[in-house]
Amino acid sequence: MNDIINQTFSHAFWQPTDHVIDRIAFQNKQHIFYFHRLKITERERTLLSLLLTELDDTPRPATMEEQEWSNYLYAVGKEPQHAESFIALHFFIERPIDDPDSFREALLSFFPISTLMIWESHTNGLLLFPANYREYDLDALTELIESDFYTVLYTFLGTPIQLTPSKSRLLFEKKLFLKQMDTKRSTHIFSAAESSLAELKQQLHNDEFEQLRSHFLSDELLRDEELLHTIHVFFQNNLNTSQTAKALHLHRNSLQYRLDKFNAQTGLDLRVFSHAALTYLFIHQPI
Repeated sequence: MNDIINQTFSHAFWQPTDHVIDRIAFQNKQHIFYFHRLKITERERTLLSLLLTELDDTPRPATMEEQEWSNYLYAVGKEPQHAESFIALHFFIERPIDDPDSFREALLSFFPISTLMIWESHTNGLLLFPANYREYDLDALTELIESDFYTVLYTFLGTPIQLTPSKSRLLFEKKLFLKQMDTKRSTHIFSAAESSLAELKQQLHNDEFEQLRSHFLSDELLRDEELLHTIHVFFQNNLNTSQTAKALHLHRNSLQYRLDKFNAQTGLDLRVFSHAALTYLFIHQPI
């Protein structure tokens, strides 16, 4: 039986280099088979379900409200009523959690008591919390999960959602999240704004983008790692010169000298919004 399955479904097996989120599992008495959910057809999945037992280790919703959201997002169900706007924090972990209850408690401890947690699979899901809540610390959350649960946590902070239907917006955010995570594995925390900028950048044809960039940034400047790093840190600190100087261990006058140098070479003044946005597109790369 195992040999027949290996031969018949060789095109659809999940590989270790694939996303865990795309893995589905079937089991017989001797073996567990992992398939890629996007490579297997509904007909093939039905056939496998007749021959094998499909495994589902997705953590279950803890409340009726979470069950309603799970049905709406991942099955067939109506959108739950929500009087106030909310934000989704999408999350992905590199390996399944042995103790989902403790993992849930750890994540929710960073958010209001009304926050909902909805799993899509055993490695990904989302939190829904009130849009007016701003006291979360995603850096601290990432460190806690990685130290206590020995897995890498990736998060994506969405935008406030006020109107119905919300499903298409949440699925679009998830699509952005997975795409950015594929290209920036060294980054663990993503936002809708930064990911959208990266998406816009990717929409430009490579030749067109390089022509635009070379119009402003010379080859000599692109080789100036110190200056480019300074600009990166300046953006990371939201164009705040005091915080940037502190992060770089520089005197503010030294930082201003570098910013003036960039302005002199490019004509781009980072105090002007359009100039800063254009520069961000030109040089933004994961550090």
